[in-house]
Amino acid sequence: MRAGGFLHLLVSSSFLVACASGAAPAEEAQASASAVAPPPEPPPEPAGPEPVETGQACATATKECGGGSCTIKLKNDCEAPLTCDAFALLRCRTPTELVEAKGRERKTFPAKTTDDLIVTASCTEGDPVQTELTDLKCK
Repeated sequence: MRAGGFLHLLVSSSFLVACASGAAPAEEAQASASAVAPPPEPPPEPAGPEPVETGQACATATKECGGGSCTIKLKNDCEAPLTCDAFALLRCRTPTELVEAKGRERKTFPAKTTDDLIVTASCTEGDPVQTELTDLKCK
């Protein structure tokens, strides 16, 4: 075989091997960069009312949170009025991170009554993804 023919065969074989490997290195790098998993989602919001501690034996309450607010249904069986402070935490998703917003509300419940206390928080940026009642203090 002539030297020129051997060189032509070698170049042709190298071209076939390069083409047979599939995606070009730049495409492989781009595919692996876009395959990075997004951060995990926070747990889903509760489906129904849940009991919450009031700190008073004569008062019972349930909470239901979602969409930036928590509704506390409180039954005051005490002989005196109760003033309750409720605190909520809202998690908001932006394109790059989770941010938090807080809310607080106070209400006085007359003796032997049942009523709602609603505490809200608003996202200053992003979309709401999780709302939770962080504390309820009644005196």
